[in-house]
Amino acid sequence: MKHSIPYLKFRRKKLGMLCFWILVVMYLSFIFEGFLAPYQPNTKFKSKSYQPPHAIHLIHDGKFIGPFVI
Repeated sequence: MKHSIPYLKFRRKKLGMLCFWILVVMYLSFIFEGFLAPYQPNTKFKSKSYQPPHAIHLIHDGKFIGPFVI
């Protein structure tokens, strides 16, 4: 007997489930954006407006410490 519920059909597709979880993470990040964002949307750094973008580093002194900029 085939399932007539769309979710059960969708659940069998690996790419569909991957996209589903990406959407879940994105929606959760929207809910907690105040906690995740270090600055308010209108914060301006006028003294640094002509600075080039910083490279993101993951390893410092041979240890993985997560994303950071120098």
